[in-house]
Amino acid sequence: MMPVKMTMFNKIYSPIALALLVFSSLLSCRVGNDANAAKEAAAPNLNPEPTLLLLHYCIKKTPMGSACEIRLVSQSNAAGKLKPDIRKAAEPIPGDLICLALNASNQPIQQIRIENPLRKTLEYVDADGQFAVKTIETDSAHFLLRFPYDPQIKTIALDQVNAPGKANIRLLRTKIDAL
Repeated sequence: MMPVKMTMFNKIYSPIALALLVFSSLLSCRVGNDANAAKEAAAPNLNPEPTLLLLHYCIKKTPMGSACEIRLVSQSNAAGKLKPDIRKAAEPIPGDLICLALNASNQPIQQIRIENPLRKTLEYVDADGQFAVKTIETDSAHFLLRFPYDPQIKTIALDQVNAPGKANIRLLRTKIDAL
């Protein structure tokens, strides 16, 4: 094989030609990516990202002590989905809350049971080194409801579970803002 003789022309223009070739190929890739991005933006999203409806409430004991007073602190939406609840659903006991997601004709779509937010259970290690459990009743508490967003949900109703044989007490109805 014979060595290629480099001329002055090849020494100067060869790197310039190579740089132009690289630059033009980079430029053509960028134009193609912009065109693809425009196509993706124009196409409808067939699988929208799951959304959660987040409702932050505050609950207080009333002076009478029967029903509680509850108010909505904030309402928002966030991307995400709920983890499946693998715990066995326990029967509600007096003081627990039943949260109902209602459609436009006030029919329940979803239901969530919340243990009494005013009753806190603490686990700790006592002086003997044994685990102990203590239940504390508070006068007020904050809690957050998370519902998978469904456009059919128009209202959230919060009911306090009453004694067996008595009807639950409707504490609050929250109108849901559209996304």
